[in-house]
Amino acid sequence: MMKWGYEMKQTRRGFLKTLAAAPVIASIAGCRSESPPNILVLCADDMRSDMFGEGGNDVIGTPNIDRLARDGVLFENNFVTTSICPVSRASIFTGLYARCHGVHGFKTALGEELHRLSYPHRLRNAGYRTGFVGKYGVPHVGGEEGAASRFDYFKGWGGGQGHYVAPGRAHLTEQATKPWSSWNPREAASPGTCR
Repeated sequence: MMKWGYEMKQTRRGFLKTLAAAPVIASIAGCRSESPPNILVLCADDMRSDMFGEGGNDVIGTPNIDRLARDGVLFENNFVTTSICPVSRASIFTGLYARCHGVHGFKTALGEELHRLSYPHRLRNAGYRTGFVGKYGVPHVGGEEGAASRFDYFKGWGGGQGHYVAPGRAHLTEQATKPWSSWNPREAASPGTCR
């Protein structure tokens, strides 16, 4: 798109707005499909853009991530506005810069008003079943229970890294990924799933 003589690229916020409006636009245009697309947002912590095959790395084997990148939407031009986990994740959820969302560290919670701007909230309001597994990394009003109430399925942990190995417990990777096998996003009538 041309604006003021410059070519404008699609922004993440614009993409998400378009994605959320797609079912409505399709129904107005008379296009019918069985169901809207499933949506998977994969956010890897501390992973550079070249740390998987489709990102240009031919040493590390990442066949599943590579397939998702090939068959889905891969944002190739991304920047972290603030390299502190909760600040960055609040920006990812809301599409806002830190100066706008106000989460500047590990203790500032993402309140309800800001959560209503987030893509998980918007997708849930559009009828998607939402789930979250892994490091949520954004403090909440109401703690971990407050975060869990914002999703249909939640197996996450709040601020901090968590403990990768704790006595008498499985490795954190297994704890984070195993719960998905028990969740069926199509159990309830819904147009799709945001994960």
